[in-house]
Amino acid sequence: MFERSDCSASLTTPNTHDLFKKLSRREREIIEIIHRRHEATVSQIIEDMEAPPTRAAVRALMGIMERKSYVRHTKSGREFVYQPCVDRDVSGKTIFRNMLDNFFGGSLKNALASHLSEAATDYSENDLKELTEIIERSKKSQ
Repeated sequence: MFERSDCSASLTTPNTHDLFKKLSRREREIIEIIHRRHEATVSQIIEDMEAPPTRAAVRALMGIMERKSYVRHTKSGREFVYQPCVDRDVSGKTIFRNMLDNFFGGSLKNALASHLSEAATDYSENDLKELTEIIERSKKSQ
């Protein structure tokens, strides 16, 4: 028998960025893991975390995140299986914005320059052309 908890609030509002800013580093890491897996148990989350805390700490974080409406769960047997309440695209944009703010002073130019200067980055001519087109469209819409 499955038991399901629901997301009590939609997080696709304009305030989503502000809500995500309130997430701790661990909570953001957990959201990323759940999105990558599409759903995850506490054991799977611990397995994927970098330097994971105790199982009890992860369970406590999951309860906090559920109360904040960032995740919901279904119950399968004895385990809770967590799913994100926030669309992956919304999460990705917010996490990207936080990364820009935290590591590049909010500068997209600095972030792209840093990434593209890495020797390991190997983009096709088509990828670079598409990026150029995106930039041109962005200029026209401003």
